[in-house]
Amino acid sequence: MTSIDVINNFVRPVSPTSLAEIKKLNINQWGHRIAFNKGEALVKGQYDLAIIGLNINPSTEISPVDAVRQELYQLYTWKDKMKVVDLGDIQGKSPKDVIIAFETVFRELLALDLCCVIIGDVQELTYYQFKSYEALEKDICVAVVDEKIDGGEVNRRTDNSSYIYKMFSHQPNFLKNYQQLAYQTFLVNPNQVDVLRKKQFECYRLGYLLDDLRRLEPVLRNTDMVSVDVSCLRYADAPGQVSASPNGFSAHDLCRLGRYAGVSDTVSSFAVYEYLPQLDNGGLTAKVIAQTIWHFVNAYYDRHYEDPEAYEEDYLRYNVNINDQGEEIVFIKSPRTGRWWMRVPLMGNEEKNYEYVACTEEDYEIATKREIPDRWMQAFVKLSAS
Repeated sequence: MTSIDVINNFVRPVSPTSLAEIKKLNINQWGHRIAFNKGEALVKGQYDLAIIGLNINPSTEISPVDAVRQELYQLYTWKDKMKVVDLGDIQGKSPKDVIIAFETVFRELLALDLCCVIIGDVQELTYYQFKSYEALEKDICVAVVDEKIDGGEVNRRTDNSSYIYKMFSHQPNFLKNYQQLAYQTFLVNPNQVDVLRKKQFECYRLGYLLDDLRRLEPVLRNTDMVSVDVSCLRYADAPGQVSASPNGFSAHDLCRLGRYAGVSDTVSSFAVYEYLPQLDNGGLTAKVIAQTIWHFVNAYYDRHYEDPEAYEEDYLRYNVNINDQGEEIVFIKSPRTGRWWMRVPLMGNEEKNYEYVACTEEDYEIATKREIPDRWMQAFVKLSAS
């Protein structure tokens, strides 16, 4: 089956005129600048990004995907060349059919090197987003943004509600790293965090990230897929959610996260789940999601594709002594982007002596005080165990 057959069989094209008054939009607004699926064949390189809608529970009068589209189409682009296509919505007679169709379509889009923006109604779809990467035959890194850890009961590995543990137990295992972002301590069982950390996965509290949102950048720099639950936003900024909380990211915070994910050289899918338009006063949540997607796409076109291991001589190097025995941590900084990496030794590896791990200038400053950065230690333990 060709790519066009896959798209035509499993995707219902969107009608932009039914969502926005296209004729009244400015030529620089998204509704004019992006392409729409018209049943034509997709050619590799024709588009950079694709938008996909997913709704496995189409019981509401208002489609969450269309509510976001309506806001997205009205935003302005500042990029001269923006090759984005809105493919439409995955269709199926039942939730199971929609999931199978989504996997089929998403695998095809990944094979075409298309970066995908996914708008879905339930975050359990994260597992199928992850599962689709199996066809690429490479290990991937996953980042989930949520106020809670959707792991079910930590001792019940067969809990069907736990899409996270489905990813952990999936065979073949191609999960290189898992990152839980913005969880709120008082909403999470500490045993769940312990389980993740024992697996050498990364967990970052909301408060830790809000202290300095730049800490998100190195976390997302080597990530392949991002899954965002709208519940990570505070209620004041996003009333259209089932798990309303007074605490969480602000709209501005999530837009920054979208930018960090977009500028990452490796992120190939960015998904937003759990938006409920029937609870959304004034469409505020739809606006936040649309603006976050705008930041992701805008940042995508600012990617620099840096490889410190291949072009190490092009970077600024800092050797930092951490004790009186002369042991040191090597940091490098890109003169183009200002991004930082640190060298972590590989124990018992005959092919490579070290690996460069993304970090921040804050990690460098910690090392200058003769303290080992937590990020370095965590990476060392993980790489030593692999």
